[in-house]
Amino acid sequence: MKEKLKKFKSYSSTLLPFETDFLLKKLNSQDNEKLDILRRVNKHASDIDANHDFDVSIDKRKYSSLMHWMQEQLNRIDIDKKLDWITSVQKCILLDNIQPGDEERISQSLKYFKPSNYYFIHYYEMLGDYRHYLLIRMRYSEHARIDRFLNDYKFNYQRSRLVYEQMHQATVDIVGDKQEPSKSGIQWEKWMNECFDDDTLDGYNRYMSLVRLSFIYTRYNMLDKLEQLFEKANKLFKNGKYYSRRLLLNFYDNLVVLYDKKKDYEKARYFGYLSIRDINPDSIIYINNLVNVLLKMRSYDEAIEVLESVNFKVRESQNFHSMIGFVSNYVRALSKVGRTREAILKARVFLNAYDKQILKYRWYRFFSAYLGALLIDEKYNELLKCVSRYQLVDRETQYHTREKSGQVISIYNTIACFIKSQITAEAYATLTAEFLKDEKINNVLDEELLVLMKELGEEAMSQ
Repeated sequence: MKEKLKKFKSYSSTLLPFETDFLLKKLNSQDNEKLDILRRVNKHASDIDANHDFDVSIDKRKYSSLMHWMQEQLNRIDIDKKLDWITSVQKCILLDNIQPGDEERISQSLKYFKPSNYYFIHYYEMLGDYRHYLLIRMRYSEHARIDRFLNDYKFNYQRSRLVYEQMHQATVDIVGDKQEPSKSGIQWEKWMNECFDDDTLDGYNRYMSLVRLSFIYTRYNMLDKLEQLFEKANKLFKNGKYYSRRLLLNFYDNLVVLYDKKKDYEKARYFGYLSIRDINPDSIIYINNLVNVLLKMRSYDEAIEVLESVNFKVRESQNFHSMIGFVSNYVRALSKVGRTREAILKARVFLNAYDKQILKYRWYRFFSAYLGALLIDEKYNELLKCVSRYQLVDRETQYHTREKSGQVISIYNTIACFIKSQITAEAYATLTAEFLKDEKINNVLDEELLVLMKELGEEAMSQ
């Protein structure tokens, strides 16, 4: 039997709370049924666990007309749609192929486009090309209007360009080298805040400053400042000024990172599901962040459901850092629900195909998951062979000193060596006691692993 309102349900399930709040304020209709439908859509948008049920007795044409209206309203304020138009018109200008309709739209846009608009830099540069186009054709009247706009906002453009160029140097200092983070990024905090708070600056630079501030505050665990920053960003989104699904999804993902850091996993989970309501090139990052939270909540089946709801093709991905995280999460989640054979096979295949990339980007995360699956499945020989082949204990010794991480690979190796009689019971007891003296290690080890270490320790003591 054909599902009723399938298309509308599918569409409404992708909408975000910011979008539905905006649409509800925008709807000016005397039709109570349409208003009731939109109220229900708004309610569902904020509830990540809701079933999208609607009154099927209402004429389906109202659903169709409302869906068309909602998308039209969102397209009208979408900054990325404006960028599409700017770049397409600029291409037409350069190819001497601009259409009358676009020229009329340029003329109208001069009335409302200001230096604080999100893509002001791109708009200004497009007008610069258009000015040349008009002058060589001796269209003096139109040229005069464009020339006046460019002269009026020349300072604003030059300023935005300078900020944009400075943003790159700041980003180099802020992001730095993950292996050797530098405190030098902190020096940009004041300047970045000034950029973000300046409502006369173009939106693109303001949003870049938001992203870089969030990076600073996350890296140096300045969570109170990070939360205050996101509260200010939330107000910008609420008024629809910088509306873009892409930016909203990114904003929700930033909230996932914040609440994960604060160990408020319920909130992190909530924003995590909002961040994956649409798929874009950054979705693998958002999915990884959500799954990381679900793993911490021990919601392993739910994590697998999220991982299996998407189909990322490794060969098509250019982001190996995120792809390795994706596969590692998958391996770990499968191991936790008793699907260890599947987890091991997935890890083996990935390692055989991409061992160089794994060792370059996220070897610790991948091998922690892979060796954990081997340990659960009691494949001790394979575990020891893998540790030896890739010199993982030596790698981890250096990594642990620098990152102050849990020495989980060394622990797996010690357990496997003891079970395979490669070290004595006394050596095992000494090594594990040394590991467990470190409070950091105790905090990161799974409860099941701690139980196993204790049981083997008791066995070692009895020998």
